[in-house]
Amino acid sequence: MRVLSWVVVIAVLTLFVALSERGLKRPSGLAMPVPPARSALSAAPGAAAEHFVVDTAVGPVAVSATLARIKAGERLPFQHDGIVFQNREGRLPRRSEGYYHEYVLPTPGEHGPGARRIIQGQNGESYLTVDHYGTFLLLE
Repeated sequence: MRVLSWVVVIAVLTLFVALSERGLKRPSGLAMPVPPARSALSAAPGAAAEHFVVDTAVGPVAVSATLARIKAGERLPFQHDGIVFQNREGRLPRRSEGYYHEYVLPTPGEHGPGARRIIQGQNGESYLTVDHYGTFLLLE
């Protein structure tokens, strides 16, 4: 009986994802709009005001230390920290080559850079990805 219940749950979730994706189709060649974070840069409960977190699908992600590091021009010892982000998948608004740069957002429990990144544009806009460029949240 438990197996049947899980099969039903998985089937419903699969149907929900399929229907959700159906509404997100875009014409080829156009950048998909990037939704803002669900609670972009809000102070964590009980934290000092300078400690900001973003509510994501994987839970709260602290971004303030990385944003401060980027602003100070500091780099982490990872190959991809501070390099040009090419936006190959076209998930961010299309801009000229070299417009975006990516920065490693350390992932707790990871020994390497992990999947989290902050992408910044030349006009100061910042995007968060927690799934290695699969999705982006605009930090406001």
